[in-house]
Amino acid sequence: MKRITKSLLTVFIVLPFLLTACSEKKSVTQTQKVLGTICTITVPEENAGVLEKVFNELYRIQSVFNFYDRNSLLSQINKNAGTNPVPVTDEFLYVIQTAQAASELTDGAFNPLVGPLVKLWDVNGQNPRIPAKEEIEEALRYNSWENVEINVSEKTVFLKNKGMEIDFGGIMKGYAADVINMILKKEGVSSATINLGGNVYVRGKSFKGGSWKIGIVEPVFDGTDAEGNPNSISESDRKKLIVKAKNQAVVTSGGYERFFELEGKRYHHIFDGRTGYPSESGLASATVVLKSSVMADCLSTAFFVLGKEKSCQVIDRLRKSDVKIKAVFIEDNAVVTVY
Repeated sequence: MKRITKSLLTVFIVLPFLLTACSEKKSVTQTQKVLGTICTITVPEENAGVLEKVFNELYRIQSVFNFYDRNSLLSQINKNAGTNPVPVTDEFLYVIQTAQAASELTDGAFNPLVGPLVKLWDVNGQNPRIPAKEEIEEALRYNSWENVEINVSEKTVFLKNKGMEIDFGGIMKGYAADVINMILKKEGVSSATINLGGNVYVRGKSFKGGSWKIGIVEPVFDGTDAEGNPNSISESDRKKLIVKAKNQAVVTSGGYERFFELEGKRYHHIFDGRTGYPSESGLASATVVLKSSVMADCLSTAFFVLGKEKSCQVIDRLRKSDVKIKAVFIEDNAVVTVY
């Protein structure tokens, strides 16, 4: 079995990368490992003092929502599954209700109730494996929001069945970016980049003026073209991988970061909660550009699971509600679509 996990530093550099050429405005950058990844914040030089506050907040968010921290509030809810409701904060209620809304919007393609599947496959751990069909069926037994009791008035969350587990890996970084953006706004920071392991939010104008330019990484594709060369994105399509943004999140989900290989087949870390297996939608990656980072995080994951056609249907519904959203799909055959 071949297990591959790209280094956090590599992921930070390329997924996605900020194209910021020569900067006319002096800036300060700080990088720390938090939220299970490499997080980098860049602000104008005169606002350097805010960075300590920003990273303290990231560590606080991690202490609440970390799936792997036994002392986190999320873990307390998981531990009490089938036993007791757990008191939660307004913040936790906001995140879990946002997750539920994203799940409903995408017909279950975004599903944080995959905790049992995450542990079963152990793609991010030391012993990744392909579980037996019976194990997967057991993990999917309570994989429904009907088994989650959210009591807003009492401020409690209860997982009704023992063995249920929530994993907020597909929403935590998006939520954190929104929180950090609000802190920067309150502190009077006019321009900044927030890069939480590839979940990027760009605030205001770039340090050079105008919109930020963000590059989407080109995945490594399987197979070869008709001439025997490795599959790759065409030069015309490669231009579509540069996204301009201002006061927006740019979030990419793909199966090429963390995966293991067995008998020539790749098994990645993004699960389809409806089947119990790593998603196979025909997409190599899905990128969402949206004002709300938390929703961009949810939707990029969901779109990767749904595939291009069904994702575009979700986008159409959102646009009818005046939501400004753009997506970039890279298919397994190296075709790029901007929608």
